[in-house]
Amino acid sequence: IHRMIKAVSGEDAPWSLAEAMYKQTEGNPLFIQEMLRYIVEEGMVTRQDGRWKGLGDKPLEMSIPEGLRDVIGKRLSRLGPESNRLLSIAAVIGRDFALETLRQLSDLEEESLVTALEEALKVGVLEDQSRPGVIRYRFAHAFFRQTLYEEMSAPRRLRLHQQVARALEGQYGARLEEHAAEMAEHFAQSTDPADLQKAIHYSELAAGRASAVYAYSEAVRLLEQAIEVQEVLDPDDKTKRCDLLLDLSEALLPAGEPLRVPEETAEKAFGLAEALDDRARASRACRLALEGLQRYGTGSMTTTPLYRRWVERADRYAAPETSERVYADDARALFMAGQTDVHWSEVAALVRGSLELAQKLDTPDALFQIAHRFILLASTPQNMEEILRLADDVTRRPRETVSARTQGQLLQFSALLYLNWGERARAEDLRRQLEDLAARARDADAIMRSLVVEGAFATVDGRLEEAMLLGERLVALGEELGNPLFGLVYATNVTSTARLHLGRGNETLVNLRETTRRAGGGAKNKCRYTGCYGHGSREPFGRGQRKPDPGHVSTAYHRRSGACAISAPNRAA
Repeated sequence: IHRMIKAVSGEDAPWSLAEAMYKQTEGNPLFIQEMLRYIVEEGMVTRQDGRWKGLGDKPLEMSIPEGLRDVIGKRLSRLGPESNRLLSIAAVIGRDFALETLRQLSDLEEESLVTALEEALKVGVLEDQSRPGVIRYRFAHAFFRQTLYEEMSAPRRLRLHQQVARALEGQYGARLEEHAAEMAEHFAQSTDPADLQKAIHYSELAAGRASAVYAYSEAVRLLEQAIEVQEVLDPDDKTKRCDLLLDLSEALLPAGEPLRVPEETAEKAFGLAEALDDRARASRACRLALEGLQRYGTGSMTTTPLYRRWVERADRYAAPETSERVYADDARALFMAGQTDVHWSEVAALVRGSLELAQKLDTPDALFQIAHRFILLASTPQNMEEILRLADDVTRRPRETVSARTQGQLLQFSALLYLNWGERARAEDLRRQLEDLAARARDADAIMRSLVVEGAFATVDGRLEEAMLLGERLVALGEELGNPLFGLVYATNVTSTARLHLGRGNETLVNLRETTRRAGGGAKNKCRYTGCYGHGSREPFGRGQRKPDPGHVSTAYHRRSGACAISAPNRAA
């Protein structure tokens, strides 16, 4: 579907649009084709500043092309009036519904109700989804439900939504969390303030449940719904709106929309936190924004004006002796590492101090984060014993409360560290752990880091063509998962040594040019070691090279980060 959107519209589209269309059409080729033609002709997808902005004001799930409406209408016309009325009530309940819920809302006698359902089953509008102890039905296609829903008057829909919400609360009283998404949907349609308050509560509950099972896009949808309801309920409640925006930012990061966080959701949350004079909320907004930038383009984003602004904000609001101070110093160290007027000793001191603070606080996520940074920026021969001890200690710790991305970072750089140091067995163990994490969490960042480590092993083992294929896969995955710059940066890293040995080194220069162009940083940050402008300029490395300056941070950073061709896999090879 993602490829079809590009073919029909002539433009790349966000992965979320393909997911929404799949949910709507269920892969039916006729429906996909009609929906694609419809959204393009109606201008429902918009593109601003080179990026897709979504579906405008009308959600995809509330849109049916006329051609499909005729097809659906013909099927429904085969039903009697009583069946159509009953199915209209069912359409308000949802795509799936229990007989018990429908019975509470219908005024039909039992025999008439069963007859009407049997008629709908016979013509293929409904499917029987019953299991022992529960009688349930499902609309055979979402378009059946949608057509019936849209034909109902707005006041009647509103009344039925309220009735459904109350019926579900009574029906699932002992298992409200399992059905929170359904109840949030119905309460959100109400005009009663008490109902709207419940809609927000259930949306948050369902979003947390969705994130726990890695259903990030669903969590985003539910939190966006909660924000819309909050605007109706109490637009002046800055604290609640700020918290919802922060939770939405948290969900957007692994959902494949990382750049939306620093540019939109965290920006709004930060403004509200400043208005509230709330240091903790402002600091959290900064952390999420900085993570969004790093997820989007890794180190290539660290010299952009946007990254600098968020680093300065984080530094201003992070309280001393807190985990937020660790995150702020971690981001500042990464920023300093890309500057030509900063000496390595300053960065090393900052990272070491943050590591000591994280060890004292014993906050797992912050410790894993700064440990990964210490391994990345401080892996010099004189520090190697200390770094190996740190990697061994932290990678063996419990990590239940550590985010998938933070785990992925530490596992990636620890695996490469052990591989470089010749401890193959330990490197392979961490590689397997990273692969398991990526498969389980389905976090875009962890998935791509797993491929980076796989590429390093392929390079070291001389499987150069395989490394090249992994690079292509990283680029494709970056586009698919909403982290295009990340994919390009790491594809360049993974394939650079292979390209050199295959006589295709010039392709690495092309990739570097494209990386720096898309990052949009400044040309002042040329690496003294290679002459590389790989951190934010529009020039490739290799021009005007200077004599290496071992004490300079750009030297240390480029040699360790994989930002240019002199990277960990190359040294291992």
